[in-house]
Amino acid sequence: MRFEVIDQISLSSPTAAVNEDAAGATECAAWVIDGATGVSDLSPLVPGLTDAAWLAAQLDKRLHDTFEKAAVEPYTALAEIDADIRATFSSTNTSPERSPAEQPTAAFALSVLRGDVVHLIGLGDCRIIVENRTGDVEEFDPSETGHAEALVIEERRRLLAAYPDEDPWPRLKPFIRSLRQFANAANGYSIVHPTLSWHSRVKRRVNNAQTIRHLLAMSDGLYRLVDVFKLFSPGQLLRRAVKDGLAPLCPQLRDLENADDRCVIYPRVKTHDDASAVLVTLTP
Repeated sequence: MRFEVIDQISLSSPTAAVNEDAAGATECAAWVIDGATGVSDLSPLVPGLTDAAWLAAQLDKRLHDTFEKAAVEPYTALAEIDADIRATFSSTNTSPERSPAEQPTAAFALSVLRGDVVHLIGLGDCRIIVENRTGDVEEFDPSETGHAEALVIEERRRLLAAYPDEDPWPRLKPFIRSLRQFANAANGYSIVHPTLSWHSRVKRRVNNAQTIRHLLAMSDGLYRLVDVFKLFSPGQLLRRAVKDGLAPLCPQLRDLENADDRCVIYPRVKTHDDASAVLVTLTP
């Protein structure tokens, strides 16, 4: 069997200069990556590119290079990717004062077809929706950060009330930095990180490839249509994507974000977010 891509998108936030997401697929793998918006006040690693976009691009390239080979064992491959990204960051980072909390992080969701098994693998708040050949739908959600996100949303609400005429983001950054010090800590949350090893912390699930009809991997920016705006259930979103493609979903997403630009009706950390997804079917 192999993956056949039905559709794929990766669109930046309308207020962002750089897309900090990435998405890709081969005949044996499909993935989305969501770089976490930076909270460091230091100069970017690479001029003209945010640190989050740099990390997303590094992971995306290595997934492409690795999973062009159908026989690759996914967990061994991720260990090698983890080590390679850390080595590359070490040679790129010219700011030794950049603490781990100020270094870029990224979430990802990856599906890998190996033999008769589909491995679902991820860290952070990207998702994979799986439709079985019976029509049943299930989700793979590797997220651990719901409590932290709720704290950030509550702090954003407090800042808006205290400083109603200001953009809350500059005051919110130190608060988010204080939470990111728990990245990949013993009692913290798990995420792709350029200096703190992450491959052993991935969440995983296996499915029988023969039972799967469609897989939809998406970043949390597009998944807002489900968990924030409640426009679709996971199954409805997948079926709409199969029927009409992914592109028509984006204007609906942006209209909902713009209608609540202060994030009051639908609480969230940012008004807009990058939106990425890959929709594949399994074929003989």
